[in-house]
Amino acid sequence: MSSDVLYYDDRCRWCRLAARLLAGALARRGVLPAPLWRGWSMQRLGLEPGQTPPPAPVLESDGHVLAGRDAMSALAKRIWWLRVWRATGASLVLRRLHRHHHPPARAPRAATRAR
Repeated sequence: MSSDVLYYDDRCRWCRLAARLLAGALARRGVLPAPLWRGWSMQRLGLEPGQTPPPAPVLESDGHVLAGRDAMSALAKRIWWLRVWRATGASLVLRRLHRHHHPPARAPRAATRAR
């Protein structure tokens, strides 16, 4: 059986912990966690250096890349407890926690001159 790959934000300590804790359960269901911010990961996802990756990317065994809700919906078909998380709103809590620790990248502010 070929495995899908769920890329996690390896710059985030919570994401690294979750990947480590869930690795066995995911592997039993044909999903392998892999660090996102590595050259080989970005290359496998078809991203150029410096390009922002999609949220929660999943590389399916057939080479198709899913992200965000599409990725979680596809995984939830195989992993029953992901459906429970979504139904109870736990995914919203985790998303907010992640955004709190990793606010979206913003363009640098224009330099202002002191008058």
